[in-house]
Amino acid sequence: MSAYGTISAPNSSAELQIRSWPLVENLVLTTYPVFGGNAPRELIDYFHKVFNDELEGMSRPCIEGDS
Repeated sequence: MSAYGTISAPNSSAELQIRSWPLVENLVLTTYPVFGGNAPRELIDYFHKVFNDELEGMSRPCIEGDS
C-alpha cells in the first residue's frame, strides 16, 4: 500500500498514437505507447530496473541548498 492510500490507474481519454519527430542528420525519434497489459514481461522488467536504479538512494526530493 502506498503512503498516499490506494492509487488507481488513470483512464485514458483517447488512444495513444505512435509519434515521430525529425532530428538532426536525418535521424528520427519515434515513441510507441506501451501498456502493462500489452507489453512483453521483459520490457516491464527493464523499465522497473531503469526506474529503480534511477531512484535508488533517493528518499525525498532534493532541495536547493541541502547538504
